[in-house]
Amino acid sequence: MALPTEGQRSCLRNNPHEERMLHSRTAMITFALFMISEIYCKLKTLEGNDLDLKRFVDEIYSDTAAKSFSYNPFNDALSSFLIEQKLCRKKATDKLPSWVQANCLFATVPLEQATSERVAKAKASLFKGEKLLSLTGGLGSDECAFSSSFNSIVGLDTDYCLNVLARINNRLLGLNNIQRVDDSAENFLARNNTTFDVIYSDPDRRPGGNRISSDARLYTPNVFDLYNQHQKQGERWLTKLSPMTDLTWIRRQFNAPCRIYLFFYKNEIKELLVETADAIKDENIIVSVENEDAYTVFDDQNLNPLAKHDFEVFCELSAATIKVGFGKKLADNCHWQPENSGTYYTGTTTVNPALSRCFRIIERLSGSLNEMGETIQKLGISQANISARDFVADSTEIRKKLGLKDGGENYLFFTGKSKIKKGFVCRKIG
Repeated sequence: MALPTEGQRSCLRNNPHEERMLHSRTAMITFALFMISEIYCKLKTLEGNDLDLKRFVDEIYSDTAAKSFSYNPFNDALSSFLIEQKLCRKKATDKLPSWVQANCLFATVPLEQATSERVAKAKASLFKGEKLLSLTGGLGSDECAFSSSFNSIVGLDTDYCLNVLARINNRLLGLNNIQRVDDSAENFLARNNTTFDVIYSDPDRRPGGNRISSDARLYTPNVFDLYNQHQKQGERWLTKLSPMTDLTWIRRQFNAPCRIYLFFYKNEIKELLVETADAIKDENIIVSVENEDAYTVFDDQNLNPLAKHDFEVFCELSAATIKVGFGKKLADNCHWQPENSGTYYTGTTTVNPALSRCFRIIERLSGSLNEMGETIQKLGISQANISARDFVADSTEIRKKLGLKDGGENYLFFTGKSKIKKGFVCRKIG
């Protein structure tokens, strides 16, 4: 909540009641900010005392914290702080499980923007070195993961309160090789005379609170400007960008060799990471994160089938495969036949799920949607998972027109906008 501007105060001077309300509101906001700052000041004093720090966080997450909390007398601010921690803790259970186990502290927006623990670990395992500089510290999940791959890490952030939380969390997690600094990327690099093995950044896609998904030049900081000005301060630069960002556009902005990694987890592209360095070549890589400790890396040299079957297989390329442009080579290697412009294929081989979803074909369909619907009805299908690409209707329209419930063991795929329309009735293999 922001304090009233001078313009707002001027507009209210002719209304005594409104002016009194304004002064009251201003006083409340100022006092609330003061109380919150007191909490963070107390946290600051605990950074170097592991025993008191553990007692503090244990009490925060206790069931009686709101009544028995002994470190701060400002109940309103304290209640807000406690509520935020407990709400964040629920959200962090799957995203940062080891942090929850260690009773780490959180902040709402940084938690939303933090890299999940599984993806962060897979990312960090791909790079090793002596020194890493993180230009955009945030909550610190990436720094935490990189701490196992680098001997020392310097993390930057301009948010004092967030840095206090990061330092406390590092102690709770037993991480002694991370230094969190209250500074901006621009100021630090302008003064720096050290060369880092890796300079990492995850620029803010919400400068001013507005999400910007595609134009990374508007993120904070502008990593392209920083790279052009300070390239020699890092042997390689790693930049996390929106999965929506065009790969060709990225390469034009850096004007340097770029190895682009797409981290794929639970059928979704979770992260796009750009590596720029003199000793690499332009290439695209898919990193399939299976679980916390396992991942598989795919480049254009290992797009091979896993198994061959004695039945017909339907293949729907993953978002990652389409994004990096592996579709044609994958289809050639697997001897698949295209069923549309490049997302649906059929054959007799299957591949890793990160590259394509593969199903057993139960029935091929053709004709109008009504004609295909009649065949589906004859098969006794009343419930199905529906997907459509390059088709005259989307999945919602198809479901409504065919009167099908969602879910079940059957998968229906539709394609074709011309006179030739195709459908596939499929089920999972095995």
